[in-house]
Amino acid sequence: ESAGACQVPLRTIPSVQRPYRVSDLPEKPKLMLSSEKLIKAGFEFKYKQLEDIYDDTVQFAEAVGLL
Repeated sequence: ESAGACQVPLRTIPSVQRPYRVSDLPEKPKLMLSSEKLIKAGFEFKYKQLEDIYDDTVQFAEAVGLL
């Protein structure tokens, strides 16, 4: 699953040319944090999908001249 997340920018953002080496990522996360308590308390995350985070990040980077 982490491999899919790393491949999203290359697939959906043509202006991003930097290759991502999935082999550099750890097989298993060192720490897992749950958002269960936040959600039960009524907190809502702005981003529901990883692609939305990538889209906003790329738009910002283009706006400030980083891409």
